[in-house]
Amino acid sequence: MLNTTRMKNTRSTYCVNAFVSSAFLLIFLVVIALAISLAKIMRNDLESLLYLKKIKLDTIKERLIIDTFTCNLFNGHDKDFSVADLEVEVYQTDEGYRLLCDDLDLYLDLEDNTVKDYTHGPN
Repeated sequence: MLNTTRMKNTRSTYCVNAFVSSAFLLIFLVVIALAISLAKIMRNDLESLLYLKKIKLDTIKERLIIDTFTCNLFNGHDKDFSVADLEVEVYQTDEGYRLLCDDLDLYLDLEDNTVKDYTHGPN
């Protein structure tokens, strides 16, 4: 609450007396703390959503590579291939095949030219 009082001098000078209650300061600090907490929560949520989006895109990329490889294998081609601007290197191992593409390292376990299982190699 602001009070203005006029001084009794000959000049027209005003003096302002300010009063801020401790209840107002307490409520103000609580509101600021809540706003900061909400901002932190929203930042963490956005980081989580970005991470989930990356996982989703990696999973789509894996499925596209594996599906294309199994189709090629069915047609008798077990060589390197490219699909959707991805260059995939194919290596035959004792247990099946190893597919390398950018940051993906996939080990495929085959049974009768069908993918039984696949695992990720070390990144």
